[in-house]
Amino acid sequence: MKTGELPDAKAALTRATAENSKEAKPWLDRGQVAFGMAVASSQKQGKPDTELYKEAIDCFDAYLVRTSSVSTKEVKAFRGLALERKATALMILKDENGALAAQSEAVLIDPDQASLRRMRGWNLMNGWRKLALADFEAGLKNDQGALRADLLMGRSYVLAIDGKVDEALAAEAEYSKASGGMPAAMLNFATVYAQAYDSLRKAGNSAKAEETVKKMVALIETQV
Repeated sequence: MKTGELPDAKAALTRATAENSKEAKPWLDRGQVAFGMAVASSQKQGKPDTELYKEAIDCFDAYLVRTSSVSTKEVKAFRGLALERKATALMILKDENGALAAQSEAVLIDPDQASLRRMRGWNLMNGWRKLALADFEAGLKNDQGALRADLLMGRSYVLAIDGKVDEALAAEAEYSKASGGMPAAMLNFATVYAQAYDSLRKAGNSAKAEETVKKMVALIETQV
């Protein structure tokens, strides 16, 4: 759906949810449209469109309430989607705890969905690294596609923070393959080297820290 078509779609779905409020799917569709409009509006005005993001969250909540006792495969996927979008909106609105709660509920609903593991893993990075690592590793077991590079990146970054430098940097070759070795991706992996350096420096291993910096510089120089 094109951005210009979103307002008409939202108006139609608002009527649908008003006329038959017990029907679940229109609430999900309305939330999706409101979320899309919020993204477009936020980009245009340079700050989050709080009103539209809150409307999207309310719609996702309405869908989740109406499908709480439904366990079909289709609804399971839709509930995961609703929770993922809700979590994203909450993160944008700076409600990190609410976002984490939504992400955790999504993982319980669909534990094998790599995108949910990746999203919660990065959120957990802020304070729950052990759980973050578990999410990244679980995601890696279930994804061999487009998400693999980001999952590898998250896992290596957590390991580097925890001082497991050799294990963190050992993933570089697989990360390069998964990301296609694109310069932007490899420069991103250089942040793992930077974190590894910081961990080694704090641990008093200055010799290995300097060696790690040299490897980071060499990686950067090959990409620019």
